[in-house]
Amino acid sequence: MRWDDAYYQAYSDLLSSEKIAEEEKLIEDIPKYLEILSRRPLLAKDVKELEKYSYIKSAGVRSAADAEAHREKLAELKEQLGGMADKISDAYEKRKSVYEFYSFYESRMKSDYEILLDRARAEIENIRLMEDRKRAEQEKEIDKNINGNDSVRRNVR
Repeated sequence: MRWDDAYYQAYSDLLSSEKIAEEEKLIEDIPKYLEILSRRPLLAKDVKELEKYSYIKSAGVRSAADAEAHREKLAELKEQLGGMADKISDAYEKRKSVYEFYSFYESRMKSDYEILLDRARAEIENIRLMEDRKRAEQEKEIDKNINGNDSVRRNVR
């Protein structure tokens, strides 16, 4: 399993824990909701009280059988959530090892880069020194030729 898959799974499990909390609240409030719903005739205060439980109505609960279906769903969600702590710690460990590897890789690349950069600097410096020597030799040669020509001219006169 790739690290991002594990991370996604852990995030999904976290959402599942929120769903579990919602289901628990729903199951806890169903008896009161069904009791109010069964009153006949429904009075204005009953309708107002039912508005507090609109989330139960939107969950499709109309009877005790629906409540039992939600209890089963809650049991299933808790079962799925069982290994969440292990999955999160595994994802964290994988993330940690990836970051450590990347840090090592980055430091290694920096050191390799520094070595290559130092070699290039040394090579450039050697080339510059060789060019300076050539220039100095050429200038000596030119000076020699100029001085040599002057001595020939003096001898000719």
